[in-house]
Formats: sequence, C-alpha cells, structure tokens
Amino acid sequence: MEAKVAEINSSNILPHGLNMAPYYKRSDIVGASITTVLRALAEGSILVLIVLMLFLKSFRGAVIIILSLPLSALLTFLVMKNSGLTANLMSLGGLAISIGMIIDATIIQVENVQKHLSSTEQESAHKLSTVLRAVLEVTKPSIFGQLIIAITFLPILTLQGMEGKMFTPLALTVAIALFSSLLLSIFVVPVCCALFLKPGSHEESF
Repeated sequence: MEAKVAEINSSNILPHGLNMAPYYKRSDIVGASITTVLRALAEGSILVLIVLMLFLKSFRGAVIIILSLPLSALLTFLVMKNSGLTANLMSLGGLAISIGMIIDATIIQVENVQKHLSSTEQESAHKLSTVLRAVLEVTKPSIFGQLIIAITFLPILTLQGMEGKMFTPLALTVAIALFSSLLLSIFVVPVCCALFLKPGSHEESF
C-alpha cells in the first residue's frame, strides 16, 4: 500500500501540489496489538505466579504452568501460519482473552502430579510411574473441559457478512490456543513435572 501511494504521488496523476498520504497504517495497528498481547502475557504470568504460589505453595509448579503460556502462544502462531490464518486485530485479541483459559488443563495436570508426589517419598524410577498415573487420572476431565470451552465459540463461526469476517478469526484463534494448551498439558507438562517437581512435601519445592 505504501509503495502504491508513493507511485501515485510520483506519477503526476494528481493535480499540481496535491499528494496522497495514508490515513493510518495497518502495520501500526498489528504492531500495537502484538505489544498488547505480549503485555497481557507478561501481566498474566506474574499474576498466575503469585496466585499459584499462594495456593499450590510450589514455585516449581508455578513456573511449569507459566511456561505453558508462551509455549501455547508459539504453537498457536505456528498453526495459524500453516493454516493460512493472519495475525489481525481480532485474532490477536482472541489470543489475549484466552490467556486465562489456556492454562486450565496445565493447572489440573500440575496440581494432580504434585498431590501424588507429595503423598510419599518416591524413588526416581517410581517417580516416573507416579507422574504418568497422575496425568492419566485427570486427562479425560482436562480434555472435556477444554472441548466444552472451545465448543462455546462454534456459533461464532456461523456468522455471515461483516460480522463473520470480524469474529471468525477470533473464534478460530481461541480454539487453536485451547487445543494447543491441551496438547502441551498432555505431552510436555508431564515431562516438565517429572524433571522439576520434587517428591515429598510440596511445600518444600524450591
């Protein structure tokens, strides 16, 4: 667009002394949206860290959960790029409002693993089986919980006209973010729990 405006201004098509100037740049809006999303991720991470440390009393568990935020966002952007979805104002807004939802499954996984590990002292070999058992115990409710939230956005996909063009990217982005966080909670978070969480009392987890 900027190149086209420059071409028109230099081609003498317009009357003498008259030039075109862009009213706004879409790149500025996208850049501001990305900044908002990054700020929301940072603020959400800090808030999550404080709340989880108060309730779980586990710094390591809180850090594992916080790591799911940028990882979910990264996986969401990768899926969007491969599926042809653009990072516009609505899609980035959808990612921003889904920050609280995308860590639900991770919180469930970490809390249950922590509960099992804190029951008794575990040997390293038994620790892996304990983590696996704890993850499998809550996998079904985690999946159903994320699916229910994602399904609530399906009616937005039926919108037509301008409303559909505006809100469809938001619904798709939220759904992708939810499924991304679900995959991380099943395949990545358990590995982090096995590596970083300590057996025994979860209060001594630094």
